[in-house]
Amino acid sequence: MKTVLFNSHDLVLVVIVYLCTLFAILLFSLQSQHRRSSALLGVFLLSQAVIALDILFRYGDALHQWALAELPGAALVFGTGYWLEGPLLLWYTRSVMYSNYRLRWLDVLYLLPAALYLISVVLPLVLFGEQGRDAFVDATQSLMRSAEYHYLYLYPRDVTRLVFFLFCAWEILRYRKALREGYSSIGQLDYTWLMILVLGFTLLRAWGLLVSLLFEFFGGTQGPFNFDFLGLITNYAELCIVSVLLFYSLSHSAVLEGVEKESLKQLGDSRRAQAGLNITDEQVQRVLNHMSERRPYLDSNLKIDELAKQVSLPVKTLSAIINRHFDKNFFEFVNQYRIEEACRQLQDETLASKTIMAIMVDSGFNGKATFNSLFKREKGMTPSQFRQNATYVSGEYE
Repeated sequence: MKTVLFNSHDLVLVVIVYLCTLFAILLFSLQSQHRRSSALLGVFLLSQAVIALDILFRYGDALHQWALAELPGAALVFGTGYWLEGPLLLWYTRSVMYSNYRLRWLDVLYLLPAALYLISVVLPLVLFGEQGRDAFVDATQSLMRSAEYHYLYLYPRDVTRLVFFLFCAWEILRYRKALREGYSSIGQLDYTWLMILVLGFTLLRAWGLLVSLLFEFFGGTQGPFNFDFLGLITNYAELCIVSVLLFYSLSHSAVLEGVEKESLKQLGDSRRAQAGLNITDEQVQRVLNHMSERRPYLDSNLKIDELAKQVSLPVKTLSAIINRHFDKNFFEFVNQYRIEEACRQLQDETLASKTIMAIMVDSGFNGKATFNSLFKREKGMTPSQFRQNATYVSGEYE
């Protein structure tokens, strides 16, 4: 077989297809408590493989001609991947964040654009005879080269994809905000890595839409831009983001915890209902006394509902006290006490041989990154610098 189907740049897309397909099969075969998240990630990766195949069939010079002759209409079917990736990433994001996430009928409506596109493509290919099928493919190819194609299909498709990715980012931001209202240690629940990946895909889709707009504005070949080069940038960036997605999703798969969606929703509802609550000085003092005398912040897994039980207050009232009186969320409120406890131990001459990691754990922290970032934000220096700068004079600390 001497037919050349790929050039060197096409191989980037071939690698994307190979990686996504291989790891999708791996994810489908995993037997773990996170099978739902793994399966959704696997289907999302398959959508990326399908999109890469579509690009190969449309823009690969040699492969395009071969596909038209051997697999007419295949590129049209592969176009379904563009409509699927947004809902799939949204479902995967939710399944990672929420331990009890289940697909609902409303979620299935997200597939409506993909279903309409698939029906409009598959039905003619199935119902028409060979000649009719070839004529349909030729007519569709001609439409793709027209200006109407951009307005009727390309722009709505790319805008829809971008909206889904922005929706994913908004969901993560809302989740992380609610998390800080009820959890004192977020660590593995924070999902910064997931936010970075979603933003990466969002920027990539925004870039693709911008390239399409520039291509339309400058008539394809005119103007200061090399559109072939801009397209190659998109392909290489896609490979990088997919690789990062595989690395982080697989490396974090063993520690995916998630929280119940209802518990975060209650925290959000609690925040909105606080405006009408009356807070007394006795309630505020009760919380302060409990924090200083009982030191519940030393429990690294302390949650707002547990603290509310300890001080005999409704969760809404305790949340209102923390938000309105102390002008903090629960995460900031509790970790401020932990920082002060860490400072006390770092300044204690009798604990000079105690490691900073041990002090971190004994102060209620369960993550080094969180401890260091919060400590530096509060004190303007690292814990080791704070210990070095601490002075001991006549049994008292300065």
